[in-house]
Amino acid sequence: MASIELRTPKNKPAYYKITASITLNGQTIRKFSRFEFDPKTLKTAKQRVAAATAAAFEFEAKAQEELSLIHISE
Repeated sequence: MASIELRTPKNKPAYYKITASITLNGQTIRKFSRFEFDPKTLKTAKQRVAAATAAAFEFEAKAQEELSLIHISE
């Protein structure tokens, strides 16, 4: 399951932290990424959350696929 969290540092632009928890052979692995957005393009909070959620699901699927391929090759 992927989750997003808005981070707003003092001297840097805001971004979303993406956390994906992937289970492989009963073992949970956490992967982290970030989604940086352009406030001029994504003007409302609803647009930003929608884009970050889509990026989170894409990141989770990619990470799950990578871990599955690594496990199969071992």
